Parts: sequence; structure tokens; C-alpha cells
Amino acid sequence: MGKKIANMGHRNIGMISDTNENTSPDAKTRALRRTMLIKSLNTGRCTTSQELSDRFEKLFTMCFNNNFIPTVEALALCSGINRRDIWEIEKGMTHKDSGMRDVIKDAKDFIATIEAELARDGEINSTVYIFRAKNYFGMSDKQEIEVKPVIGNDIPENTEDIINSIPKLKSSEE
Repeated sequence: MGKKIANMGHRNIGMISDTNENTSPDAKTRALRRTMLIKSLNTGRCTTSQELSDRFEKLFTMCFNNNFIPTVEALALCSGINRRDIWEIEKGMTHKDSGMRDVIKDAKDFIATIEAELARDGEINSTVYIFRAKNYFGMSDKQEIEVKPVIGNDIPENTEDIINSIPKLKSSEE
């Protein structure tokens, strides 16, 4: 299944999978063909929102016509903009053109919707979907609780008062 990595320490920290063992020649050929098709759209780095929009539209059409799913990686490859720069443009960190930011957000929302539908139908491994959703689409599974300081005379003075001042959460059984 996997090969032990030499010199990984006395605990043998892990195993890596040899992709040549687990991937069929057909899957490799399909992946290479798709990547070459996507790369064929790259006629240079997109510099305007219209150029980016046109390129993404061609990508989505190509994916539909060739029966494969667009990815964030494909957005980067076809646009000539690396994945890190795509992320920075989307977050407004570079390239202050809000049009490019909007095009990237719309394209990623489109891809996120496709992947969510496939995950719901059991066509994408749930672990893979969760990883991609968190890393590419800004989803998280953490709960954030905001604590604000109390101003005035109602400041609890001891640990028991502090604990008693925290609102009680209703259980689902109530």
C-alpha cells in the first residue's frame, strides 16, 4: 500500500503512498488530458476582470463539454494566476480591482456549489470535500463565542458569581 520513508526517526512517523501503485493508467491519462485541456486556455496572465471572466467561462464550458468538474486549481492554471495570488486577489490583499475579486468569488462559489452537490450525492469522498471546503471556500466547523467586558456596578467579584453570570444554554431535550 505505502512505502516507509527512510530516515524518518526511530518512531517511523508515517507512510507515504506511491501514486503509481494506487492510480490506474486510465485515471492518470484522464488527469493529464484534462490538465492539458485546461492549460490550453492559458494564453498569458489575466490582468482585467473581463479577461478573467471570459477565461473562466471558457473553462466552465470546456469542463461541461468534456464531462469533468472545474476546480480552484483549474481556475489558477487557465488564468495564468497562481493559486496564492488568486487567494490574495479574492481577499483584496493585492490587485485592488474589485471586479477581479468579484469574478474569482463568483467562480469559486460556482465550484463550491458543484462540489457540495457531488458530496451530497456521495460522489466526492466526504473527507476530501471537507478539506476543500475549508481550504478553498472559507468554511469552518468551529464555534466562536464573543466575550464582552461588563461596564458598571454589576461586575462579578468571585469565581462563583462569574460562573453564575454566564447564560445557560438550552439543551435540545427542553
